[in-house]
Amino acid sequence: MMAIKKNERTIFHRLQWSVVLAVVLNIQGTEAILCNRCQYSVGPLRDCVNPTNVSLPTVNCSAACLTSVRTIVATGDLYYIERGCDLSGTNGCDGLPVIEQCDYKCSDRDLCNDKNYEPAPKTTPEPWTGSTTIITETPGTRDCYSCVYSYHPDAITTCVNDPSAVPYGKVRCSPDRVCTIFRQWIKGENVVRSFSRSCLPPPNPTVNSCVEDTNFITYNTYCSPELCNSGDGMLPCPPPGGGGDGGGGDPGKAATIFSSSTGLIWIATSAAVVVLSNYHSI
Repeated sequence: MMAIKKNERTIFHRLQWSVVLAVVLNIQGTEAILCNRCQYSVGPLRDCVNPTNVSLPTVNCSAACLTSVRTIVATGDLYYIERGCDLSGTNGCDGLPVIEQCDYKCSDRDLCNDKNYEPAPKTTPEPWTGSTTIITETPGTRDCYSCVYSYHPDAITTCVNDPSAVPYGKVRCSPDRVCTIFRQWIKGENVVRSFSRSCLPPPNPTVNSCVEDTNFITYNTYCSPELCNSGDGMLPCPPPGGGGDGGGGDPGKAATIFSSSTGLIWIATSAAVVVLSNYHSI
């Protein structure tokens, strides 16, 4: 009888430790990862291409970091690069014949999306004697505005205020991608901390969002038509701590509100408030 009770206690203790371990692993799995965030589109500023000796803007991501690289297939020249959060879960190259896009995601460490994509110096090619092949781009490909801004007292704000005036500020966007705007506002200083326009794989689901926490208000907006990402990227965002019961209630629970008059879904938690709107042109 004593041996049976001892075995029962041993099994109970093992179950306790298993529960504790599962909780710890679950908490670790939800921690944010710090990622580099920048954009490069054909031009002289190449810090985003080779971040080896520079400090890039950063962003906290919930899942993984992403580096999206586009190259001109015929020449191998770098056409566009963006570093940030992985929103779509894609990994690899799309194999398009004119401009190929390769998405590389990582989550093994903070700032893991720091690889240098500066192409090697070109050598003088041998005279070409082959035939000419005409390649056409995928139907439905259109332009999106593409630029990046990070706060500095002397920084140029053309990307934020007038994207049509940004030199080399457009990128060809294939029909399986969407035009985007990312905007992050520092509440205490009342300034835009980080802002970018781009063409990216659409997240699933593709919905515009606004997240407000203690220090920042972060907006992500998506659209499809030609040069549709020309706006300021702002959305209605309820205050932190709001919810279905007017801000009270259990802080460990989430409250969801749908407004048929505005077409918005509000999801409020104790840590942040998220507003999701139907996918539409910005």
